[in-house]
Amino acid sequence: MTRRLEELELKRIHEVQAVAEAPVQVKLCPNCQSYEHLVEECPAISAEREMFRDQANVVGQFRPNNNAPYGNTYNSSWRNHPNFSWKARATQYQQPDPPSQQSSS
Repeated sequence: MTRRLEELELKRIHEVQAVAEAPVQVKLCPNCQSYEHLVEECPAISAEREMFRDQANVVGQFRPNNNAPYGNTYNSSWRNHPNFSWKARATQYQQPDPPSQQSSS
């Protein structure tokens, strides 16, 4: 039993030494160019999230005026525009009469 206990203790000591000797790779945070934290812990990202969350909430609160008969596409200055008229207009172009053919004798 004591031998088994000694084996487990030695195994544990070797595991701890292996972890301690493993090289630690420090990665640069691409967002703020810092080695002090991971990307997931970047304070700049949390600030950006908060800013965009506020903007998204503002967009979500927009309520269009449903009582407007033409929505937001109607422009009252277009009321008298000739291209937007529904009336039938007289044609402005009159085709000239074809030249008459007279028989010469």
